Amino acid sequence: MPLSKKTEPRKTSAGMAFDVYETDGNRSYRIQVTEEAIEDFCDPRGIVIEGDDLPTPLFEKIVLVAEKLIQRAHPDVKTVTIDTKTLNG
Repeated sequence: MPLSKKTEPRKTSAGMAFDVYETDGNRSYRIQVTEEAIEDFCDPRGIVIEGDDLPTPLFEKIVLVAEKLIQRAHPDVKTVTIDTKTLNG
């Protein structure tokens, strides 16, 4: 179930959030990523985040993790939260 970006990432009180949709379906999801998870992914790799833009390696990893979480989630799930363990574990 491939996902595509529907909205641009934006900062939230907990980290970053953006919406995605299934390219082969009609469902949309909100992806939330904690600030700690973003930092733990970016710092060792020397990735710098400027503004609300997510660097490509980080975005690709988030979408990959989100796809796996959505596949295992209850069909009514609309929001997926990705924490440090989930993103970097």
